[in-house]
Amino acid sequence: MPIVPIPDLDDKRYADLVREAVASLAVRAPAWTDHNASDPGITLVELFAWLAEMQIYGLNCLTPDHYRTFLRLVGIRPVPAVPATVALTLSSTAGRELMIPRGTRLTAETGGEPLPFETTADLFLLNNRIAAVISAWGGGFRNVTDANARDAFFFPAFGEQPAPGGTLLIAFERMLPAGREVRLAIDLYEADLPPVGAHRGEPAAVVPPVDLVWEYSTEAGYRRLDLLEDGTTGLTRSGQILFSVPADMTATTSPYLPATVPAPRFPMIRCRLPEESTAVPLPSEGLSACRRAAARQGTGFYEIPPRIDSIRLNTVTARQAVSVVDENLVSSSGTDWGNGMPGQVVSLARRPAMEGSLRVRVLTGTDWEEWAERDNLDASGPTDRHFVLDPAVGTILFGDGRNGRVLPEGARVRADYLSGGGAAGNLRPLASWRFDDPLLADLAARNDASASGGRDAEPLEEAIARAPLELREVDRAITSDDFEYLALNTPGLRVARARALPLWEPEAPEDRPVPATVTVVVVPWSFTPRPYPGPRFLRAVCDHLDRHRLVTTRVRVIPPLYAQVTVRTRVSAGEGVRPEELRARVAERLLEFLHPLKGGEDGTGWPFGRGVYRSEIIAAIREVSGVECVLETTLSGDTCTRVDGEGNLMIDRDALVYSERHEVDVTARSGRCTVTY
Repeated sequence: MPIVPIPDLDDKRYADLVREAVASLAVRAPAWTDHNASDPGITLVELFAWLAEMQIYGLNCLTPDHYRTFLRLVGIRPVPAVPATVALTLSSTAGRELMIPRGTRLTAETGGEPLPFETTADLFLLNNRIAAVISAWGGGFRNVTDANARDAFFFPAFGEQPAPGGTLLIAFERMLPAGREVRLAIDLYEADLPPVGAHRGEPAAVVPPVDLVWEYSTEAGYRRLDLLEDGTTGLTRSGQILFSVPADMTATTSPYLPATVPAPRFPMIRCRLPEESTAVPLPSEGLSACRRAAARQGTGFYEIPPRIDSIRLNTVTARQAVSVVDENLVSSSGTDWGNGMPGQVVSLARRPAMEGSLRVRVLTGTDWEEWAERDNLDASGPTDRHFVLDPAVGTILFGDGRNGRVLPEGARVRADYLSGGGAAGNLRPLASWRFDDPLLADLAARNDASASGGRDAEPLEEAIARAPLELREVDRAITSDDFEYLALNTPGLRVARARALPLWEPEAPEDRPVPATVTVVVVPWSFTPRPYPGPRFLRAVCDHLDRHRLVTTRVRVIPPLYAQVTVRTRVSAGEGVRPEELRARVAERLLEFLHPLKGGEDGTGWPFGRGVYRSEIIAAIREVSGVECVLETTLSGDTCTRVDGEGNLMIDRDALVYSERHEVDVTARSGRCTVTY
């Protein structure tokens, strides 16, 4: 259904126009009395009626160009084709070490039409392997070399609870060539995580949650290793790191490696957490002891500790696209030069062309001039060197002298662009690959994971259908719901919950509203019972909200205040129920019910600022299979809770409850239920 009803402008036919014109003659030309078809004047009336009918018909016709223009007016464009990308691990059957430059072409044999791919970065192929991978934390360590080599296992980079000094050590079988740039692919296990936030195609401006320290082994110990690239963003996503091998890198031993005689020596690099975490900054005054203690509970490291699926050498990313350089373009008439006529069209040899990749140069005389791409030529002047690309069919339209400059007579056109994209490039793992260059015949490529991200160009009809949905999406933070929606959809982050509190700040007295201020409490997605956002996480959410707030609104983003709750309860077991099993089930139910992300009555997280009532705790315990009767229940909390006269626990408006342990006493079946309140 369209947002606004579209009127039918073509509501008059030829006969209607003639009849209305003849009927008006009695008023406009009373002396004209011969209205027969033989009258020359009536012939002119019929001629102009025919012309008017054609004009009215054109008014009612909307071409695809019209629809594209209307969509651009509201900031919507059909999504172009996107190429699939894949991580390829390379090896040489001859044991060669060589540079594989960016743009090296490979072909994927799919059983149908071969698909061209090309590498997106330089890779120096090493005749080397990873000898060992060690994860160390808190004085302990774990040799995860086998887990790294096997597909069905993953391992924590710094332990389940990252702490200062946590280390990931990577040892290589042979010395790395000094001065060479080495690329290391690190894939994280994220299959059980929710998708990251996204909002209207905005880029994810995510910074590393912690400044990891990379080091390399020398005779004198470890020295700092500066990364040239960090595609993992501090081990928060799968990607590649790139470093240059220092000249003083040497093989050394490690207490984490198996003890043998002689002790094994390997060249190593390691990644470790800094000795001090980054704490959430606190105001100098105005906060209670409870809030200060709660703020110090955040580690400042990771909201979701990194879990590594694999670390691989000799791995490079390839995309399902082909680079075309200095292609001489041919016009629709088959010539490779301009004819000086308005609205000339030239064609690309490969299609589709990826949007944003096209570079056009025109030779006029002895100089090559750069021409700029535009969505259309409506705003282009007679001398503007502009053109319009149709990526699907691979044609380039030049100006007509009124909108855009005419392609001069005799001018030659050259183009650089990327061609490819589409869902066909989403290959399955372990596809069949071959290098196009015969000099690389001894190289083999292997994709352990699927190629992904390939997408066909969006049809115009789908973009039109998508437009009403996007226009309804929240883009301006006005109400509390708007702030919460935008916070939950911060690009690149996994925000589990958000609560907007207008006219309030934690430092202000409860009875004094803070004008023009909205405080947003955010909770990150996490496996821990008390998810706590780090300062850079909070900054990323705040920056996103800042782009969408009203200019008169001040926005603050803060972590939640956590209040610990402990339940002490005594229940009687039903007939045939084992007390130890019932005790475990009741404790598990309480941990789940008092959870900030999956607690509460609806299982979506404990409500912000809502107290804990004994009656609902008793009701939750009664739901446990095997409980005959809840005999006694008391609640206790930390300093962030307040006890009312009936033994219920009250919390602040920005607080959530959590629990770590509960005391459950199970007695034998009593035969009658006497409850102590």
